[in-house]
Amino acid sequence: MPAPPETFDDLQRLSRELQTPNRWGFLWQGKQYEGLITVFLEVLWGFGGDWIDADSRQVRLDQPEALRAVEFLKQSIGTISPEAVTTYAEEDTRTLFQNGRSVFLRNWPYVWTVTSQTSLRKEDRVGMAPVVHAPGQRSSATLGGWGFAISKFTRHPEAAWQFVRFLTDVEQMRKIQLRMGRIPARRSLVPAEFVVRGKGTTSPSRRPGVGSVRGAQRAARSSEATIAPRSGARSRPHVQRIKALRRRRRSMPKRWQR
Repeated sequence: MPAPPETFDDLQRLSRELQTPNRWGFLWQGKQYEGLITVFLEVLWGFGGDWIDADSRQVRLDQPEALRAVEFLKQSIGTISPEAVTTYAEEDTRTLFQNGRSVFLRNWPYVWTVTSQTSLRKEDRVGMAPVVHAPGQRSSATLGGWGFAISKFTRHPEAAWQFVRFLTDVEQMRKIQLRMGRIPARRSLVPAEFVVRGKGTTSPSRRPGVGSVRGAQRAARSSEATIAPRSGARSRPHVQRIKALRRRRRSMPKRWQR
């Protein structure tokens, strides 16, 4: 295709045009787990909504933007997405997409690495693009991650800290990226193909210019508390939400706080 979809309407239109009896238009993670939450959040933000107001502490899941996000996902089931999408997790969708059973796939950057030796990449038949959004809005992707914590009750805090340092060491993070495609939390280790700024689809001969991961750290939103080994910083919007939830919890009767 000459250009990837940029809006929800583009995605629906191209999916309907390009899907066949043996190939769906769009795959995403619809199983009832955190993957579905991240998908919903991306669609919600793409419509200009949010799940909570950081200032007023009001939950905004009953607002028009949230309802449009739910309606978009609901309408895709059985039309451009298979009905079984409500049982799919990341690897289910990746496998189907990799085998040519879908035109578009919403997934994580690791897919770019694990498909590096497939015909899709070798034949220049796959690329990456930012998450779609509504007209007048912007693309927003969830920024997830893993964190390590040391219990204050441990009898071996120093050994635990050395283990955390080992797991977050440059060598270990580089191995995880090369073998599993996980984007490192250390900025100095982010692969060049995820730093190049650009727009549109990509190919093996053109480094995937899907926008800078470093820039994405400013634009993306956290679906969970993310801990960076070096800076330990969280995105400001996420910190505001955490503070709002904590204030809300303190205002609740004690019998409901357990």
